[in-house]
Amino acid sequence: MGHWAAVRSIIGRMSHSAKRRLPILVLVFVSAYAWVGAQAPAKKALGVEDYTRWRTISGQEISGDGAWVTYGVAISNVAPTDTKPVLHLLNLASNQDVEVAHGTGGTFSPDSKWIAYQVDPTGGRGGRGGRAGAGGGGPGAATPPTPTPEVAPPPGQTPPGQTPPATEPGAQPGRGAATTPPPARRVELRNLQTGAIKSWQDIQTFAFSANSSHLILRRRPPTPAVRRVGGSVILDPTIRDPNAAPSGNDPALLPGVPKYKPEFLAKVKELDTNQVHQDPAFTCGPPGVPRIGPPQRIVQTSREVVLLYDDLNGNYFRLIPTDGRPHRKGIEPSAHGDSVGHWEGDTLVIDVRNLSADTWLGDNGLFHTENLRVTERLRREGNTLTWQAIVEDPEALAEPWKVNPRTLTLRTDEIEEAAFCQDRIQPFMQDLSHHGNTR
Repeated sequence: MGHWAAVRSIIGRMSHSAKRRLPILVLVFVSAYAWVGAQAPAKKALGVEDYTRWRTISGQEISGDGAWVTYGVAISNVAPTDTKPVLHLLNLASNQDVEVAHGTGGTFSPDSKWIAYQVDPTGGRGGRGGRAGAGGGGPGAATPPTPTPEVAPPPGQTPPGQTPPATEPGAQPGRGAATTPPPARRVELRNLQTGAIKSWQDIQTFAFSANSSHLILRRRPPTPAVRRVGGSVILDPTIRDPNAAPSGNDPALLPGVPKYKPEFLAKVKELDTNQVHQDPAFTCGPPGVPRIGPPQRIVQTSREVVLLYDDLNGNYFRLIPTDGRPHRKGIEPSAHGDSVGHWEGDTLVIDVRNLSADTWLGDNGLFHTENLRVTERLRREGNTLTWQAIVEDPEALAEPWKVNPRTLTLRTDEIEEAAFCQDRIQPFMQDLSHHGNTR
């Protein structure tokens, strides 16, 4: 009993001593932690600007011979126009890293001697340029070319009418240099051995030929200017590529305007204002002559010529006797009237009468009376057909009106059966806005 009593006495004294030292140890540990925390810098909360500094890598590609690697680096978490892409070209042997500002889409040629890529200083905003970036030395803005497929000459040859850039991407002009327009979107072709660069502006797509002898380019179609008239959106015919094929709103294709007698000018203006409700052709009516314009197909026999039309409002045809038959008598006026034709050399001359007053001569309130008479002339020269018309309406017009001639290239397209024209737009008309058309 005495032995166990002695053991319990010793344990009791140890416990009592430990209880006195425990607060001291806790205090020392807390003080040390507080001292270390005071030495560490405070953590900064991430802001919106921090998220816009993150960059991503994309478009990785290695050349066929394994000597080069290309990849793109762009800012993440921003609008597509603010990504500021940089294309990297890394030589794995020398560790040379070439940076191309605004570059994307690096593609190696099959023989690994060339690389082509897009450079867009506009940041994808479109138009003819933007802020000039580090990729200076590219050509300035120019009139958009015709949007047709092109084949670049073999690498090493300068295309006709173009000069290779004189500086590498990243080169800056010297002080005092003349101000030049910002570079336009372009495709650059780089020689991986010499670093020489050639460029072509406003290219939509590109690809190397299988044997690497050509870079095949497709130019970007020109962006048409757009303007609004009331609720209508119109492609502006006054700003366009002069080399492009004519479009429906080009002045060269519009019929022009006849000269009305003074007493009818107010009527023309009123009909023009209310065209969306007053124009018969707007509600699926036949266009009439001369508004229907030149035919899409001509069928000729020994007795007559047949004109076939593929119009917005349907398929129409006209039978033109050429064997000396006179105009028919005792028939009702119609949209396309009664026609007879004769030949003056190589020109077919068509005399059109008995036209209904329910049609218009063209857009913008150009009405006529039943006294209308139209003389059409069609002449073929090579692979083109020229159509002309002279309009006479002594009751409404102050003088004969020569409609602007139209020249068409002969085609082999088939005339498809037109869908049934049904007016469904009138209930949705918000205003009276409209614009000129070819008919």
